[in-house]
Amino acid sequence: MSDAAYMKAVRRGDMATAQRMVDEAAKKVGYNLGPLWHGTHSDFNQFETGRAGAIYFTSNKDYAGSYGPNLRAFYVKADKVADLADPKSPQYKELVRAFNDAGGWASDPYIFEEMGRKSPKFDPKQDLTWEIFDYPAADAGAGLIGQGFKVFRLQEREDFDSYAVTDPKLVKLTDPVTYDDAGNVIPLSQRFQATSEDIRNPRHAPPQFPYEYAKYLKSKFPDIWRAGGNIRGNDAFRWWTAYRRGDRSPTVMRWWTVTRPAWIARHYQDHRLPGVVAQIKWGTVGALGVAGMKRVVEDAIRRRYAN
Repeated sequence: MSDAAYMKAVRRGDMATAQRMVDEAAKKVGYNLGPLWHGTHSDFNQFETGRAGAIYFTSNKDYAGSYGPNLRAFYVKADKVADLADPKSPQYKELVRAFNDAGGWASDPYIFEEMGRKSPKFDPKQDLTWEIFDYPAADAGAGLIGQGFKVFRLQEREDFDSYAVTDPKLVKLTDPVTYDDAGNVIPLSQRFQATSEDIRNPRHAPPQFPYEYAKYLKSKFPDIWRAGGNIRGNDAFRWWTAYRRGDRSPTVMRWWTVTRPAWIARHYQDHRLPGVVAQIKWGTVGALGVAGMKRVVEDAIRRRYAN
């Protein structure tokens, strides 16, 4: 599964294929829970856990919609799930014990007095919902979080599942296509990386290789320049040059936002002279870094011009 194939499906408007590739990519890297729904009144690209300490999702689309008209579907990376919907699970029993040891709802005067709770003890029909991460149940929830749990299955409704997630990095959109802030399609390879709290995992433009060095290599050492990336590489250098000169025409921007990132994803690991020269022509920095790429080129120049 490649960025090039994904971009090709997006360009031809084949959303069924794009969705299938997105679903497969998500599951391959551990985003194995979902689609789950979240409804809200706001528009955002990054969740905040807020006062409750968690983000809440449900498998029931209609129920999620009752929380707001902005209804979106997500995948969750659920390596370790605390099952608080099963009274027999160790996590359920631990939460009940910790909750009661802390005085239950009696430790929250507003809930106990103003809302008329009859008992400070645990009420499984009410307390294992969103409230488990709110005061005073937060201490009980914190004990489970300290054990490495970040995803919690909740006892909220019997006819569908609900979940609380305490780490926003574990939540990504299921959309067949997502876009960065500049309106560019985000390559599939960058959609499901648990290093960003952005629900899109927005693509940052790949770094550019020093343009003046590339120009010098092309002018002074044409035989080295011809060592890699011929035809497409030479075309790419012309597109790169046009982009650097300020050309933002649709043709140039399509190359910059779609063709170039897809090519870079396939050739990032190239480390021999032909691959490095091709990377230079495409104006990108490969796995060797700028210094390593220059070293490969300059070693070739020294060998070729030693005599």
